Formats: sequence, C-alpha cells, structure tokens
Amino acid sequence: MTYFNTRRAGEIQRRLLGMKQVREFLVTYGSSCLTAITQLSASIVLMFIYSAKEVAESYTQLRREGLAGTAVIKEKQTEVSRLTGQLELLRNEQRDTRAALEKLSLDEQLQLNEYRQRERALKDEIEKAKIMIATRS
Repeated sequence: MTYFNTRRAGEIQRRLLGMKQVREFLVTYGSSCLTAITQLSASIVLMFIYSAKEVAESYTQLRREGLAGTAVIKEKQTEVSRLTGQLELLRNEQRDTRAALEKLSLDEQLQLNEYRQRERALKDEIEKAKIMIATRS
C-alpha cells in the first residue's frame, strides 16, 4: 500500500501505459521476425530442392546424349548429395524454428495473462487508494 501512497495516480497510469507499449512492441516485432525467419528457411529449402533435382536431371540427360563425361556426372552427383545433406539440415532448422515460434506464442499468451492480472490488481489498488483519499478528505 505504501507504493500507492507515495505515487500519484497519473504516474501509475503512465507506468501501465509504458508496460503496455513494451509488450505490444515485443509481440509485434518478435512474431514478425520469427515469421520472416521461417519463411526465409522454407524458401531456401525449396530452392535447394529444385536446384538439386534440376542439376541432376540435366547432367543425366547430357550423359545419355554423350555430351558429358562420367567424371562430370560423378562430380555433379556428389554436389547433389552435398546439397541434399544441406537440405536436411535446413529442414531440421525449419522444424526447430517452428518449435521456437510455438514456444514464443505460448510465452506471449502467458505474458499477456500476467499483464492483465497485474493491470487488474493495479486498477483495484488505484480504486482503493481513491477511496482512502476520499475518506480522508
């Protein structure tokens, strides 16, 4: 109760507004950032998939036509294998990013609930302080 006795109602309201602005900033830009990272990861994965398949198909066709040697085809198959490994790593990263997004979403809900509880408690304390002030006057 001493907290409310030493501070004015306007100061408490400014603090509540400040907390709300910080929470909104974190929720808005944090979610946007993680969504952008997920989209970037998915785009890179798709590019690797299509690129690796296209390279493998084109060199196989060149080999059939006799335009590319076995060494070139083996080199490109090695590259395709390497790209496939990278693709798997990117898929794992995408899965981890999605899990992190889900965790952030749950954390956001938890923080929002905590914020609402604190806001209600502070509003109740403000009302109590107003009543106490009114009774002292």
